[in-house]
Amino acid sequence: MGSTQTVLPRGLKAQVVAVSRKAAIRYREVLASQLRKRIEQLEGLPPHRLGLPPDMVAELTAEEQYLARAHAHLDMLRRIEIAAVISGEQNDPWAWKEWSDPAKTEQRVGAKGWFKMPLMPTTRTSSTGWPFCA
Repeated sequence: MGSTQTVLPRGLKAQVVAVSRKAAIRYREVLASQLRKRIEQLEGLPPHRLGLPPDMVAELTAEEQYLARAHAHLDMLRRIEIAAVISGEQNDPWAWKEWSDPAKTEQRVGAKGWFKMPLMPTTRTSSTGWPFCA
């Protein structure tokens, strides 16, 4: 079973621990890039591959099956935001400030942070993101 059958339907989130702050930021960059590519791939699926009944999906190749199932979760995939959470140091590169700012870190993973909220909102006003933190 892939993520489209187990992870996404259950609204599960992930946290990746890296060996260094630089690695955390690199993981974040790669994960965000791959997510964007997957969303673009799903958005480009031909209409005749969408909404197929299970018996027709079963006849597709493994990759086509994955894409057909993943497309059902496209809205959720679009909501996913990937963040790095690192501690800051005085001489950090400017690009790292986004990921080391204490206020932004609190907003992402603090007691009421986005990471702790449901992946899919239970109401229209509880829309949050940040299911993946590196």
